[in-house]
Amino acid sequence: MSKRKQTRLYWREGRGWYADLRSFADVGGKREAMKPEGSRGATDDEDMANRIYLDRKDELMELRENGGEPPEAVRELTLDSYRLRFLDSKALTRRIRTVERYDTALRKFVVEWGEDMPLSAITPEMCEEYMTRRLRVAAVQTVFHEMHALSGLFVMAVKRRRLDFNPVSVLDLPIVEREEAEFLESGEAARLIEAAQRLDANPHSRACPFVGPIIATGLLFGGRFGAVASLEVRDIDFDRGLIRYRPNGWYRLKGKRRAAERTVQLWPDRRDILAKYVERYNRRDELSTNTRRTTRYEGTSEPRRTLLFPSEDGGMLRDLRGSIEKAVQAAGIEKRVTFHTLRHTYGATRMQTLDNGAPVSPFTVMKELGHSSLKMIEEVYGHLQDQRHRSDVVEYREADILSIKVAG
Repeated sequence: MSKRKQTRLYWREGRGWYADLRSFADVGGKREAMKPEGSRGATDDEDMANRIYLDRKDELMELRENGGEPPEAVRELTLDSYRLRFLDSKALTRRIRTVERYDTALRKFVVEWGEDMPLSAITPEMCEEYMTRRLRVAAVQTVFHEMHALSGLFVMAVKRRRLDFNPVSVLDLPIVEREEAEFLESGEAARLIEAAQRLDANPHSRACPFVGPIIATGLLFGGRFGAVASLEVRDIDFDRGLIRYRPNGWYRLKGKRRAAERTVQLWPDRRDILAKYVERYNRRDELSTNTRRTTRYEGTSEPRRTLLFPSEDGGMLRDLRGSIEKAVQAAGIEKRVTFHTLRHTYGATRMQTLDNGAPVSPFTVMKELGHSSLKMIEEVYGHLQDQRHRSDVVEYREADILSIKVAG
């Protein structure tokens, strides 16, 4: 009878990935959940579990080599060395672009104070002096993000009991004043959809062959560009009248997973645009053969399926700015319009709808937009459009087009 081979990494049904580290029991190793930084439970992503397991194994081996004492007790923690550890930790749970922004911010402190600066030697006075000087030459939002990144590094060090104090926590960080988000009036949104559809009908006037359906999706369902570009055919359900945003093999949605994974009603206004598009291009739910990966769109280990709005090679669209600019010009809109403007327009329009005869709850809008706090809804989407109306659905009406033309 053959002896069963023992595996260190194993799956616990309903719990996630665990690792058997009892071979390092002398330095505290045991059966442990493979939990990403900041998560309360074990991950269900096997690739991530492997990375966490290897990091944890290296940590225990280093403990054993130092006689059970944490390696930081043997050598002083420096800013540059802990910067690298902080970035490695964030890479497990954050998008690549987010980690790159952390790196850019923290490098400025390394240049300012030196690679060998001990973390324990950094004082609130040093942080405040740096912040004050940077505010003279850099934008408030830039300085805020730099200080936020430094604070995050110290928070991790405190949580891991490498330090006792976060010097940034006692500072009054600069207040970033949010400008009111640009959004379209109801009539302008309707004009933009119509103009985009006209561009689709003319093969010589557009960069993307289906800019109309994409713009309609942004205006009617409020997704960010990455979320809309990563929609798979299976995510749109005409029978149940739902469209679903969820992390998949193409893209990790922005925000916390529970908030990012959501469903939005398939509103009747312009619904036929999507239905005709799916039928015209014969979009079917199948496994995708595209294997292109970029640093901008870092997916998961899940199998990839057919995208609703694929690029020419079957992968995710990278950019839609040129097509949107042409549609905006064709619609005669003078505002600066980006794909995010469509999201803001949806938020403002949804806030004016009715839910069972009563004004819709901000909590409902928060869930549909993928936020985890009502603060963004109140600060960003709380403005009212000039053409106000209360209806049970999100709609951009032709009547508003006529009223804008007459007013002009």
